[in-house]
Amino acid sequence: MEYYSVDASGYSVKPRGVALPRSVGDVADVVRWAAQNRTPVTARGAGTGLAGGALGDGIILDTSRMDRVRYLDGVVSAGPGARLGAVARLLSGYGRILGPNPSVGPYCSVGGMVATNASGSLSLGYGSIIDNLESVTLVDGRGDVVELPSNRHYSDIISGICRRAGPFPDTTKNSCGYRLDAVPSPDMSHRVVAASEGTLGVVVGARLRTHPAPRRRALAVMRYADARSAAADCPRILECGPVSLEVVGPGIMEGYGGSCVLFAEFHDSVPERGGPDHADRVCGDVRRAAGVRPVMIREGIDRWLAGRNAALSRSLGMTGDRAPSIIEDATVPLERLPDLFDVIRELGERTGSTPVYYGHAGSGNIHVRTPADSRVTEWYLCEVMALGGTITGEHGDGMGRTGFVRRQYGEQNHMLFGLLKDAFDPHHILNPGKILPA
Repeated sequence: MEYYSVDASGYSVKPRGVALPRSVGDVADVVRWAAQNRTPVTARGAGTGLAGGALGDGIILDTSRMDRVRYLDGVVSAGPGARLGAVARLLSGYGRILGPNPSVGPYCSVGGMVATNASGSLSLGYGSIIDNLESVTLVDGRGDVVELPSNRHYSDIISGICRRAGPFPDTTKNSCGYRLDAVPSPDMSHRVVAASEGTLGVVVGARLRTHPAPRRRALAVMRYADARSAAADCPRILECGPVSLEVVGPGIMEGYGGSCVLFAEFHDSVPERGGPDHADRVCGDVRRAAGVRPVMIREGIDRWLAGRNAALSRSLGMTGDRAPSIIEDATVPLERLPDLFDVIRELGERTGSTPVYYGHAGSGNIHVRTPADSRVTEWYLCEVMALGGTITGEHGDGMGRTGFVRRQYGEQNHMLFGLLKDAFDPHHILNPGKILPA
């Protein structure tokens, strides 16, 4: 039971019991029993979530055994327990890739990726899960199996609620609340499940669009004295069409000391973004405008990117054995990224520490690791909202950010979130305390 009390976050909640279903019918049986007995159910995939979204004090539904993966005509169909590594191995045989690539790599599960609307470093070129989700099958709070968007009853309910939604943050990534802004019509109703954190239903299957694997890649590595200068250069670099624009703060990568490093990656498989030859243009533009001397990489790119992908584990070591803060996932409009780095600098002054940061600069999505009390956390999240941002770009609200969802969206949208929850989960047994208060 202790194993299911924790995930990759700093939270710990002991469940009352654990179920390990092997089929959709098993999941439905558990949820029906839980509905009759008003017992909470929290779905869990690989336990790699960073916000405590897979923790609960009721039944933990471990979907790891539901790991079937199939590929057909550019679409991969996967069970919730299928690991990203297994999906990638299957697709490699067809010369395809799955665009979203969380930094936990092969270990995360498809169900968890849908639940948090996972993105990763390549979202500029390939989008987040919400952009690649073709359809989803889930078990709702009554124990009924629902497929979206083909279920017209639910699709009409979702579409009707979404039409009443107010403004959402103008960001390229957002995993806060329910994505009512992403459903322009009933035939796209399945998109509302992305980022829903298992609160609308237990995901038991998903169909995801895949992409041609790149045959040629290029990487431009740029070293800056400070984060604000790097952020100011991002719009210029984005004009060249990278599929990825990453930032790693000082001290994380060996050999770069106090420098802030940008990585701009280019693929030939996304022609609308600009191919590897555009990397030369990046180097020329940045060298002339900012006086930065980029390094061009055409071979051994994965070795360079491994340093960036290790930022999560290295940042945990740099912040010691204290539990990580809940403030690691803010996303702002790109033009406000320099201002976000000013906020991060002030965050360090308020906590008396040096914040450790890294993330997806091209999306305005920065992960911060620093010790902070609840007052500093609230200050930081309010500053993010004041910049027109969202408090979570790809990790979900989980246990730490749910209390700020109403503040980000206002009363109208928060009320609509409640209506959507009631429609899917009338007894509020599905992962209570996430997105909406328990």
